[in-house]
Amino acid sequence: MTYQMNKPATVSLQLPTFIETERMQLIKPHVDYFPEIKRMLKAQEIMQYVTTGARSNAQAKLEALAFQKDWEQGWGPYFLLNKQTKDVMGVLKLYLSDRSPYLQIGYFLDVQYWGKGYATEAAKMALKLGFYGLNQQRIDAFAHINNIPSRHILEKIGMTSITDKFIYDGRQYAQYMINRSDYQI
Repeated sequence: MTYQMNKPATVSLQLPTFIETERMQLIKPHVDYFPEIKRMLKAQEIMQYVTTGARSNAQAKLEALAFQKDWEQGWGPYFLLNKQTKDVMGVLKLYLSDRSPYLQIGYFLDVQYWGKGYATEAAKMALKLGFYGLNQQRIDAFAHINNIPSRHILEKIGMTSITDKFIYDGRQYAQYMINRSDYQI
């Protein structure tokens, strides 16, 4: 199924390249952090529910480079850093794909940060950036049907499941959405 992309109103929209939340720094992708990001992309435990799963070494390298290249449009994924230690925690994605005509958010964290509220903190910032930075009227997210923690996060930030039978690349997902009119900071 192919959709017409709902791109931001103007191509010149730009998000900040550095943002701080209570416990994290969100930064534009930088090569200094590629080794840790590539390690996470290759880790089965981390990537088991993310699209095609764990990446090969070559796929991880290409994806890390793509994270950086996405910023040529003025916005893209953020690398998540622990505010105190500056350790790489994961990735927060704002992106367009053929799964939906709307801006989508996604994230992955290194295992040591699971269950501590970091993904919720990042996902809340993604909504704020999508609605106020990129002026979107709706934002979607997809979570693998068996990824209960991620589905809980999406519900916690105010998103509503519109189907749990979305098939993409042979995998089943729950599709979530939130309209700007329903979003509360």
